[in-house]
Amino acid sequence: MIIFTDWKVNDETLMKKGAFSVFLNVSVPLFHFGERTNKVKSAKVKLEQARLEQENVNEKMLLELMQAANNLDEARLETELSERSLEQAEENMKVSGKQYEVGLETLSDYLEAQVLWQQAYQTKVDAHFQLYVNYVAYLKAAGQLQMIKPVFWTSLWNVQNTGDDLYLSGSKSSCTRMITCGSQ
Repeated sequence: MIIFTDWKVNDETLMKKGAFSVFLNVSVPLFHFGERTNKVKSAKVKLEQARLEQENVNEKMLLELMQAANNLDEARLETELSERSLEQAEENMKVSGKQYEVGLETLSDYLEAQVLWQQAYQTKVDAHFQLYVNYVAYLKAAGQLQMIKPVFWTSLWNVQNTGDDLYLSGSKSSCTRMITCGSQ
């Protein structure tokens, strides 16, 4: 656009019939092709991704629960086996003691029977401890872990809860273990 005009300042003519031009370019989009469709597709993809992530987390939680249940069953079987082993070692020690008293067995054989009994008892203590640890892991995996009291451990364990630490001491052995219950 070209405009011809006289330029005046304070009633004095500065330019006669001077020319200048002004161009104006304006771009106004009237239609955004596919923008709304792309936003909807993007939202659907994000929703599907969130659903898949949730499904993955659920599967991991189920797997952790199944592993904890399997570990608990294995520890229960190990505990039963250790108790039977202790009973056999105790019977063997009694027989060995009676045979030693009547002179049918040497002192070293009788002492070996006592050592086997102590090892069997230690195995029983370890198996009960592992059963307790696996029980706590199962409760954690099941989302039911709260402050638990070891009801079925009272005959075997002395439990002392001091702050964030839980001390388990065997009542008939010198075994002491500590579980840290606080955040690592």
